[in-house]
Amino acid sequence: MEAEDKDNILARALDIDPPQKTDKHFESVLDGVMATWRNQRSYITIWKTSYLTGGEFD
Repeated sequence: MEAEDKDNILARALDIDPPQKTDKHFESVLDGVMATWRNQRSYITIWKTSYLTGGEFD
């Protein structure tokens, strides 16, 4: 995957408004990127889609 593609995937995952109530847990999963908001902080987890379908990391 090209670096530009990875940037675009991450940008799309982050282009989601966090919840109004910051004490709630919110997750968005898109193209192998999970964005989680907890207590006004965002955490980003990135994995390969093939890993979720039984593939292996290279």
